[in-house]
Amino acid sequence: MDDFSIFASATLHHHECRQSAWNETDQIRAAAGETVSHHTLCALLPVAYGDNGEEGRKPFVLVNPGLEMIYLARSALGQWAVEPNRAFVDAGFAPPPLTSTPVPGAVVELRGNQLVIGFRSGLMGPFDVNLNDEARNLVAAEGGAVVLMTHAVDPHEITDPTQLEPALRGDRTLMGYTQLAG
Repeated sequence: MDDFSIFASATLHHHECRQSAWNETDQIRAAAGETVSHHTLCALLPVAYGDNGEEGRKPFVLVNPGLEMIYLARSALGQWAVEPNRAFVDAGFAPPPLTSTPVPGAVVELRGNQLVIGFRSGLMGPFDVNLNDEARNLVAAEGGAVVLMTHAVDPHEITDPTQLEPALRGDRTLMGYTQLAG
């Protein structure tokens, strides 16, 4: 834990890289060359379209941007809670529910059957996910995809769409419709 009083970061390390400790100094203790891994998943979820409530499938891309690291914010009462990375908020991602306003600070790009999520600031990402043909065609036809940034679930552990429920409604999720580049 690196505790900066108003926010903190919790990270996992190999014992040889960094000893477990609560660090309250102004120095972050990190091993050289350290990286944070991420997992992604694209799920096609049923959604209602238009005034008549016609259902169709829409591509939702789930990104857990840091499997080994989360940010924490201290509440007015002094309790710690998971807080999404500020770079995602600055890009335009917001807590649920989803709005139709495109995220201004991020774009997606199709590269064959891979979707790449990029950020205009360059501070985060890129994140990529493999798409099946149906998902690729839907992203191309719709001009983008819904992207969810969350630490609530590990995308690689999702085996059933109902397991996405914590990410779709949770307080540890930021989401937004992200348009295709170009």
